[in-house]
Amino acid sequence: MIKGDNMIGYYNLSKQGTSHRDANPPVVCQDANKVIRLENGWVIAAIADGVSASKHSEIGAKIAVESSTAFLEKNHEIIEAWDKESLETLLHLSFSNAKIKIEQRAKNDKNPVGDYETTLSVAIYDGKRVAFGHSGDGGILTLSNLGAFNRLTTAQKGNDGGVFPLSSGKEHWIFDIYDKEDVCSVLLATDGIYDMFCPSTISKTSNPIYIKAVRWFMDRNQSSIVELNTDADFEKHTNDLDNKIDSIFPGVSDDKTIIVLINTEIMPEVKDYPDQDQMINELIEQKERNLYSNFKNNNQSVNRYYDSKGTEYLLDAELSYDEVTKTHVYSISGYLDIVAKIFNDDVSHADHLTKINSIIENAKKNSAIEYLDISSILYDNNGKPVGYVMKIIRGVGFEECCCDPQFSWENRMAVARSMTKILHKMHKSGIIVGDLSPKNIIVTPQKNIVLINCDRYIFNTANNSADYQYPAKYVDGAYLAPEIKYDLLTDNLYNKFSIESDLFAIGILFYQLLTFGNHPSSSYCSDCKDEPKHAFIDKVADVFPETILSLFKRALIESDGISSNRPSLKEWHSVLSKEYNSLIKCENDKTGTHYYCDSFTECPWCKSDLIPKPPEERSPDQEDPNRDYELTEITEEKKEEKKEEKKEEKKEEKQEEKQEEKQEEKQEEKQEEKQEEKQEEKQEEKQEEKQEESNVTYQNDTSEPEKKELQLIYIIGSAIRGLKELFKAILSKIRGD
Repeated sequence: MIKGDNMIGYYNLSKQGTSHRDANPPVVCQDANKVIRLENGWVIAAIADGVSASKHSEIGAKIAVESSTAFLEKNHEIIEAWDKESLETLLHLSFSNAKIKIEQRAKNDKNPVGDYETTLSVAIYDGKRVAFGHSGDGGILTLSNLGAFNRLTTAQKGNDGGVFPLSSGKEHWIFDIYDKEDVCSVLLATDGIYDMFCPSTISKTSNPIYIKAVRWFMDRNQSSIVELNTDADFEKHTNDLDNKIDSIFPGVSDDKTIIVLINTEIMPEVKDYPDQDQMINELIEQKERNLYSNFKNNNQSVNRYYDSKGTEYLLDAELSYDEVTKTHVYSISGYLDIVAKIFNDDVSHADHLTKINSIIENAKKNSAIEYLDISSILYDNNGKPVGYVMKIIRGVGFEECCCDPQFSWENRMAVARSMTKILHKMHKSGIIVGDLSPKNIIVTPQKNIVLINCDRYIFNTANNSADYQYPAKYVDGAYLAPEIKYDLLTDNLYNKFSIESDLFAIGILFYQLLTFGNHPSSSYCSDCKDEPKHAFIDKVADVFPETILSLFKRALIESDGISSNRPSLKEWHSVLSKEYNSLIKCENDKTGTHYYCDSFTECPWCKSDLIPKPPEERSPDQEDPNRDYELTEITEEKKEEKKEEKKEEKKEEKQEEKQEEKQEEKQEEKQEEKQEEKQEEKQEEKQEEKQEESNVTYQNDTSEPEKKELQLIYIIGSAIRGLKELFKAILSKIRGD
């Protein structure tokens, strides 16, 4: 409900993006917002942006805004005291509460918590000051009574550009209070709109806010909001904005959420800002002029390309160039999650793009396109195919995921189960991966996978034209099925791959994933003649249930040369789902990685040496277990081990000697500390005696009313200090201090 009759009015809106509305099937709006007015007129506001790749992110976003604001409202007394440390602690607790609520919902729904990923930004506004918390890629802006616009937050992202959602934890949350000047307006927006207000074009300039765009929403000197004073005014403005927000931001296809809080009793000064339009034009050399066409009268042509639906893409900076494929990669104006790959004009690429288009169109039929790194073919003004749109994938490489000792077996089972569903969709769409190896797989935070380098995939209903090339140099031989491994000497492997060859590679990938990076190399490697063919099965017989072991035997041993014996993806999914639902968490494991199937009476991982130690637990002389998993001769390593053991023994002896010396030193230090403590106690007793004497004098000189006032101040101060200490203690527990 819109409220504007008090000093602080507000309007708020969350609207489904055009990309979600036009999808087939349509995707619900994954954003959420919430505004609560306290009894004293102050306002709590929150926005959340569900991560698009998460299956139930709209639920996560809704829980985040509702639980965080409800928690703050419940503790309104602390807000009204407006103590910096207490407020920051309270905001921290509200974020933790939202995170816990989402985890509880995921557990109740029996879904991975990664299906509910969301960002969260919260602001508390008293009409002059702002306390805020932030996690994600949206943001918060303010306008002061002096007409100055300020950016309170920046996007929380990793080095790879991936956003840090609420689930990333306290290490990536920020909390602060802005009270440098009186704030007359506060704006919160999710990334689609926020990136328009703070475009990357001017991010490194002295003023990273595009004033002309923001002023229209926040400044009461503007005709758009000057008459917003009553409840009805704010409600009408929200309805008007809902009808035209898509036309205001034509380059934003993402969901749109905005909250604006306005002190209706303050009219800010009008501050002159330099002409940013001219600066933007100079910085980007006319490449993004019509990106902000609603805020300036300019619409010059730029490099424009179109997908099959007619959606326009404006190319920005060139990011890379591949000399081998003769392709350029460009960023796309207004988009942070996709890039464009464009072929040189002098390269014959029509057949290649025809194949890619077939893959895209068939993958869309059963939502398999969601798990590919390509999304649409790009055409020039004449309708000629010139390239395609590629997604920027946020996640971890498959091999890195396999070798991470802190990636739990529960998560590994979840990823394997997701892989069966995703690859089954690919095969149903007529798509064969071919080079199904770790370098072509990204594991997302939601425990799904995305397949990359999709332009090399095989489309099994396309004609067998020689133009469909698959050079052997692109293939990782360690994952090739036995029936085609000898074809590596051929020039083109395009017609050699099949669903059965993908199934063989899947068996190897699952083995690596579920054994913390170990490779079942003896199943195909001719250099390992001393090991029996089933040796890799024997290594995991004590940690895998028989149901999973039997699938590995069929996939990698019994199917050698008989591809039809390999278990199907449906079989893999059925077994993995059953065992995943039976997983038990090990109570004795302190790392949080041990889970085991209920066919075991105790945790088998506690006795297994398959899990590598975390890097911090390894000594400098130990070999990294996360190295490449190609087979190597180990006889020389065994010889060196004895030498290393002797060195280690000598080191341990020296360390023991040093420890004994340190213990002696500590005992001496303790004796000295005791002496110092006795001296300090004597000094404190003397000071207390002096203080009592001074208190008597002070009380004699103070009137009765003054004494009561001092006592009241002391009581209030003690209460505030006690409250601070309480929240510090709570925060300390949360942080694990």
